[in-house]
Amino acid sequence: MNLKIESKILAQTKDNFLEIVKYVIIFTFITTIGSWIILNISNNFDLKIFDKSHAKQLDYKSWVDLFKIFFIAPFFETLLIVLFFKIFVTRLKILNFVLISILMGLLHEYYRQGAFFALIWVFYVMSYGFYFMLKFGKKIAFFSIVIIHSAYNFNVLFFF
Repeated sequence: MNLKIESKILAQTKDNFLEIVKYVIIFTFITTIGSWIILNISNNFDLKIFDKSHAKQLDYKSWVDLFKIFFIAPFFETLLIVLFFKIFVTRLKILNFVLISILMGLLHEYYRQGAFFALIWVFYVMSYGFYFMLKFGKKIAFFSIVIIHSAYNFNVLFFF
C-alpha cells in the first residue's frame, strides 16, 4: 500500500516537473526578449536621465565573477523578491509586481541606456512568475525564479 502512494507522488512530480520546466522556459523567453526590445527601443532616444559617464560595462574577469553572476546574485535577489512580496501586501497583485520591479531596478547598476526600464520589465515578469509558480509550492517557485534569473543573466552577458 505504501508503494502505491509513493508511485502516485512520483507520477505527480514527473507531470509537474514538465509543466514547471515549460513555465521556466516561457518566463525566461519573456524576460529576455522583452528587455532586448526595451534596450533597442531606448537606444533610439537620448535619455537625459541617463548619465553615460558613470555607465559600467557588464563584464567578468574570473570564474568567481561568473559564479556570482549566475548563482549568488540570482539567489539573493530572489530572496529580496520574496521579502518584498511579504512587505507589499495589497489587494491589487499588479501593484505588488510594479513596486517590486521598481525597487529591484533601483538596486541595480545600469550598464547602458535604457537598462533601468529593461530591469523593471525583467523584475516585473520575475515577480509575476514567482506569484504564478506558487501553485507548485514555495520552494519550487523560489528556485524557478532563481533559474530564470540565472538564464537571463547568461543571455545578457553573452548575447546583449
